[in-house]
Amino acid sequence: MQTDFALDADGNVTAATMFLMVHHALRRDLERLPKALAALDPKDTRQARLLAEHWQLYRWALMDHSVNEDDILFPLVLERAPEIAPALEAIEQDHEGLEAQLDEVSRLLQDLSTPEAIGVARSTAEELQGFLGRHLDAEEEHIVPVLVERITPGELRERQGQETSDKMKDFEEPPMWLVVTWSEEGVPREVSDAVVAALPPHFRDQMAEAFPQWRAEYADLAAKVWSGVL
Repeated sequence: MQTDFALDADGNVTAATMFLMVHHALRRDLERLPKALAALDPKDTRQARLLAEHWQLYRWALMDHSVNEDDILFPLVLERAPEIAPALEAIEQDHEGLEAQLDEVSRLLQDLSTPEAIGVARSTAEELQGFLGRHLDAEEEHIVPVLVERITPGELRERQGQETSDKMKDFEEPPMWLVVTWSEEGVPREVSDAVVAALPPHFRDQMAEAFPQWRAEYADLAAKVWSGVL
């Protein structure tokens, strides 16, 4: 599991910090899902529904991450490090395969009413876990050094204000509190604090005020979704 979130020597965020936080969250939940499916009783429709609903957050997060990479991050990285173009092309080509496996897991989670259905969903989730793990490892090997050494957080923030493709138009965006707390679960507090400290003052103050309630609500949700796993 991710332990290095690329803060600088003064404890401030770099352009890689949020990128690595999302990777941590993606690995974390995809490690939990097969375990949760292994523990699931086919008669427990409530727990099956919780897993399927929470997976929609995961699906949105991975798709949003990939679309932002394709449309915003990768072009910027190539500007600063054209020598990694071959590696970046291979990484980008993974996205179509990841999307297909992501959709298949989503489909299988809609019916967990038999041991056989649960078994297929579990094995498919494990396949996605392996594929995604290799993909994230490659991103961290080739992209993170560029983010840390050649791109500032401000430069990345400016690019992220640009429009992306309409690939996300059919996805319902989760509420901000859920995305934020999902992204930071399991991350050291000093990393979360550094992310908040880097926000514009008015937004930073709002976040600081809202965080205690958001974290409590997310902890309650996670305990229900991952019952028997956490």
